[in-house]
Amino acid sequence: MYHDFNAAPSAQAGFWRRAVSAGVDLFLVNALYLGFFTVGHLGVRLGLKSAGARFPSTDLVTALILPYLALWAALAVVYIAFFTHVGGQTPGKMLMGIRVVGASGDDPTWGQAVLRPLGYLLAGLPLGIGFLWAVIPPEKRALHDLLTGTHVIRIQHEPSPSRGGWARTGFFTLVCGFSAIGGGHLPASAAMVERILATANDHLITASDVSAYLGFFAETQSESDTIHTLVDRRLLLDEADRFAIGNPDEAVIRRRVEAVASRMGGEQELEQALARLGWSRDDVRAWIAEDLRIAAFLDQRIYFFVIVPPEDITQYYEAHRGEYASLTPEEAREAITKRLTRERGDEKRTQFIAKLRDKATIRINPPTPPEGYRSE
Repeated sequence: MYHDFNAAPSAQAGFWRRAVSAGVDLFLVNALYLGFFTVGHLGVRLGLKSAGARFPSTDLVTALILPYLALWAALAVVYIAFFTHVGGQTPGKMLMGIRVVGASGDDPTWGQAVLRPLGYLLAGLPLGIGFLWAVIPPEKRALHDLLTGTHVIRIQHEPSPSRGGWARTGFFTLVCGFSAIGGGHLPASAAMVERILATANDHLITASDVSAYLGFFAETQSESDTIHTLVDRRLLLDEADRFAIGNPDEAVIRRRVEAVASRMGGEQELEQALARLGWSRDDVRAWIAEDLRIAAFLDQRIYFFVIVPPEDITQYYEAHRGEYASLTPEEAREAITKRLTRERGDEKRTQFIAKLRDKATIRINPPTPPEGYRSE
């Protein structure tokens, strides 16, 4: 199934950016809570004083524990849900230059925004393993991202807020009392590192993916063709995961990385290209490892089952005898067998991918209108 959606940003945020932003947000939530707690504590002390009691009783302290915990939880949910829905950025995420988006690159819905802090509880059990999922490339999605259908991406800052930026800035300034922060000009999500060009079963295909594929791994082709190639790649990788295809040998990956560097013109040129994309060498290694896993899956599930009858080999040889004049009959037979196996395997591969596409949810982003274009 194909669906169009509007242009949107992307570039997966790393674990440590997310961890630091979460620490900032936790500090701010606790600061807010401390303010409410202080007001409540003063109210209790005044009430006790008017009643002639100097200290609260054990029963009163016990009775207040649950309301105070509920107050903290309510503040945390409101804080995270509001900022997440209105622009996708809590103050911590603004500081770290990251943003929460839905599968199509838009701001999360209220449902996603409210469920996200609740998903933190599940991600934290046991021992925070659900948060550590954000370390795993290429998508770097924690458990609460998967539960809510959201992604956390990197952005670039502009001096003025985008849609929702003024509301988020005003809310934060009002609550925290930081009216001196640049007249509300906090960083927001107007200018993005890149766009989401497509999704395949909620996996993002980004502009940097296209640039990396064309720069590092493939011959020159159009952006549209590359997007469809990467969609197919994502679907095949899901199948490789489903059939538990193991990781390739590190030596093979290393040789492939060296080949990429050689094709780019050397290590320095590769590093420069990676810097332009905001990629690291580990990203290239992860991509190559995925390609090798896909190739292993195709060999095991598609090409292994291709059988070329002897008569087909003979018929092909008779029709193309001139191509094999320099080979012995045995060498020609071997070469033809490999060629026909590959060609027929490619046909089965194409048919297999077509079936995957029929079952998948694929969204293709329409191209960005040229500058100066106006819709009548």
